[in-house]
Amino acid sequence: MTDSSPEEVEADVSRFIEEGANWFIFTTGTGFKAMYQAAERMNVVQAFEEKLREAKIACRGYKTNAFLKKSGVHPVVCDDDGTIASMIDKLQVFDMKDQRVWIQLHGELSNQLFQFIKNKGGLDVQTVLPYRYHAPDRETLVQITEELIEGKVDAVCFTTRVQVNYLFEYARQVGQDEKVKTAFEQKVLAAAVGKVTF
Repeated sequence: MTDSSPEEVEADVSRFIEEGANWFIFTTGTGFKAMYQAAERMNVVQAFEEKLREAKIACRGYKTNAFLKKSGVHPVVCDDDGTIASMIDKLQVFDMKDQRVWIQLHGELSNQLFQFIKNKGGLDVQTVLPYRYHAPDRETLVQITEELIEGKVDAVCFTTRVQVNYLFEYARQVGQDEKVKTAFEQKVLAAAVGKVTF
């Protein structure tokens, strides 16, 4: 994972302060923290928090909720299980027709939430991507794939869904996906942090 450039995040914060929003949807605590730190660097925390309090806030995940509350921002919608699907389910009851909605994405461009807001009639949907995921270097993928197949690994703990995607995408590219899958089914314990990863 790498942060977007400070200038990019600061530009997003400035635009939000200038334009405001009817809704701001935060999907990670890390994303909110990056925006808050940008506001601190720019000495506009008060204006940032005021604009957040003027908007309806939705959040995914207990960490995100904790970061928001620490800043005095109380979401009107929080998911039940850390998933985008749960948050979308809770947002169904709200009218978003002709409203300006900001979405803080998490690590990768995602269509699900964006499409949901558009389908609800959101007039102006802005996305913020304070950090991005990058695939591990090829050497790392080669090593973990070989160690899984050869039984040199007893367990793997995945902390994000995208890590699972990177591993299996590489395994498919080199024709080893069935062997990796078999390793997890027969020899290697797969652990997941959070329902989204699971």
